[in-house]
Amino acid sequence: MDAINDLFSLLSSVLWGWPMVILLLGTHVFLTFRLRIPQRRLLTGIRLSVQKDKGATGDVSQFGALATALAATIGTGNIVGVATAVALGGESRGGSAPPKRPANDK
Repeated sequence: MDAINDLFSLLSSVLWGWPMVILLLGTHVFLTFRLRIPQRRLLTGIRLSVQKDKGATGDVSQFGALATALAATIGTGNIVGVATAVALGGESRGGSAPPKRPANDK
């Protein structure tokens, strides 16, 4: 078990440094040119998402629908995440060990 721990420690110390920065920057440059520079359309996309569509029917704007969908997704994920964490390990007490349960008096 110590050999595995040493291996992961070595890999972590090697990867989390300049190699990771180079990999992330290289991936960014590769995807930027492979996807034909999608950043140039960012402001247009933002403008279209908050602009009212004059020909649309309904009461909810495009941005309102997006915000509602994101809130529902993120909110549900947070609720499930907290419930899972409490079910598996209980609530956190500042990094301390959970309190010991008293033994039954039998």
